[in-house]
Amino acid sequence: MSSYPETASFADFARIANFRASYIKQLKDNDRLVLTDDGKRVRVAESLQRIDDTKDPSKIGVARRHAAARAAAEQVDDVDTAATEETDPNGDVAGTQSIRRDVEAEKLRQLRRENDLAEGKLLIATDVANAVRTGVVTLRTRLESLPDTLAPQLITITDEAKARSLLAAEIEHALHELERQFGAIAREAA
Repeated sequence: MSSYPETASFADFARIANFRASYIKQLKDNDRLVLTDDGKRVRVAESLQRIDDTKDPSKIGVARRHAAARAAAEQVDDVDTAATEETDPNGDVAGTQSIRRDVEAEKLRQLRRENDLAEGKLLIATDVANAVRTGVVTLRTRLESLPDTLAPQLITITDEAKARSLLAAEIEHALHELERQFGAIAREAA
């Protein structure tokens, strides 16, 4: 037998399912809740099952990260209150509370960083440095080869505009290759 009530109000269902009220509205609008015949209450077990059955598989990673963030926040809240209420020799509780806030803020920063890394909004500095280094080497090699490649062609051209056009085309080709290489690295990172 389930520990949930058979039906619940929308607000109570949000608390049971650990969702925001706005998400409950979105679930209702997307017909992902099973409602009572009058449409005023949520059938809890059936709705939880329907939500689970209609999950978007592409969002499982995001859901896991959010669950980890919620678990970390709950863990911080579950810190032994006796430890946070220890006083210094002067009877000051504020110092330990300040430390707790700092620890919470650091955990939040770490969770945000991990989330940004997972979503591709943030890259590892060494990976970026290696990608730039590789791109610069490729561009340098390409530019250094231009005299050997273009000299035989330029010697026969008497029109300055044609010579400039040929040089511009070769430089553009080298830059396009660099852009393509950086694009491939970016896709790999994502």
